[in-house]
Amino acid sequence: MKSNYSLILGPKNDPHVNYIRDALLYKNQKVICIDTAKYPEQWQLSWLPRSSHGAILQNDLMVEFSQIRSAYWRLVSASTRQSKNPIINRDCASMLCTLLSVPHIHWVNGKEAIDMHKVKPMQLHYAKLLGATVPRSYMGNDANQAMDFLKSIKHAIFKPIHGGAKTQSIDHQQRQIRHLRDSLAICPVTLQEYIQGTNVRTYVIGHCVFSIEISSTRVDFRDDHNARAIPLPTPPDVAHLARRIMRYFKMQWTAIDWRKNLDGQYYFLEANPSPMFIDLQMSTGLPIGERLLELLMQPSNK
Repeated sequence: MKSNYSLILGPKNDPHVNYIRDALLYKNQKVICIDTAKYPEQWQLSWLPRSSHGAILQNDLMVEFSQIRSAYWRLVSASTRQSKNPIINRDCASMLCTLLSVPHIHWVNGKEAIDMHKVKPMQLHYAKLLGATVPRSYMGNDANQAMDFLKSIKHAIFKPIHGGAKTQSIDHQQRQIRHLRDSLAICPVTLQEYIQGTNVRTYVIGHCVFSIEISSTRVDFRDDHNARAIPLPTPPDVAHLARRIMRYFKMQWTAIDWRKNLDGQYYFLEANPSPMFIDLQMSTGLPIGERLLELLMQPSNK
């Protein structure tokens, strides 16, 4: 009988990769970890189309696709070797997508969820259609439209479209049309109404829902070393909406970031398909990692 492996995708020095790997090994699960940024130099992929037989080979360990029960997706590099030859880059990406498209694997999360997260403007739109309240926002690089938007907002913030940098307040200088034209000629941006209140992160793991309130005086709590994280009961309507959002975005688990205003209304900011959780788990005692492990150890329903 073939062994069931859990596949972990991400750099070997990532603490979440190591946490999930060690926890699965402690539970006597078989694990293979691969860093897509090291493909094809440090590990190999094979695929036979007629027999639908695929395999990963790493350090003399061969794991067939049919042996992989579940996969934890921490980080997949957008480009592998960064070769100057575009054909090489495309061929490497195509082989990786072959692995990421194997249908029987219980992806936590899958390619569809990751791809949707890359398109934040549509994620906000779909969340609104599902019933979420979304802050007034402008996304793009038209300086005139951006100026009109800022004129209608007393306190505004800006952040990247995709993510990867911290949220910042918009000052008087940044509201000038000349500054907007210069900045937006380089890159589009998200402009958003700042919601007075606190940050709430809701983890949805299968059917489980955990919420954490993060109190901070900073625009971005990641800048605040004194930010406090405490478990927060999730209102039933928010829990129901969070599950709907997770399912609609083809996720098995997610962390949804909200701003809760002074009246207790929740504003949707984003649903992350590969959220960090270790620090918040340690500070709150919530069993986020344990529920994630249970999800990975479930048999695939495909």
